[in-house]
Amino acid sequence: MLNDIHTFDPLDLLLINSDQAWHYRVIPQKTGTDLAVFTDNEDALMKEELEFVLGQSVKIKIIDTDFINKHLHKHYPRAEESERAAVRTYTGSSDNFLNDLISEAKRLKSSDIHMEVYEDRCRVRIRIDG
Repeated sequence: MLNDIHTFDPLDLLLINSDQAWHYRVIPQKTGTDLAVFTDNEDALMKEELEFVLGQSVKIKIIDTDFINKHLHKHYPRAEESERAAVRTYTGSSDNFLNDLISEAKRLKSSDIHMEVYEDRCRVRIRIDG
């Protein structure tokens, strides 16, 4: 069984989009040429649909619902979750601000970063999914 500190390869996560991950409740992981999907969904038709969508054979690995929920939220945040997560005050060092901003945008798989500069503050908006 996988533990809570399990990490997924970012390239594997790009095999499906956020909508597909949430619809099928899956997290993909490649091992060599084999593709496995971790899920808490035991629906037999899901395997056929995923194989059609991904264009290759898929091995289903049933895993705990809490694990799937945690990793879906972490790797495939929904737009409303991303907006809530992005509305916060930056408390880090000003020397690292740009690096931290770009790292966060990359983690969220954003397409744009918008900055609105005011006299005493700055608003940063990170666009996700266009």
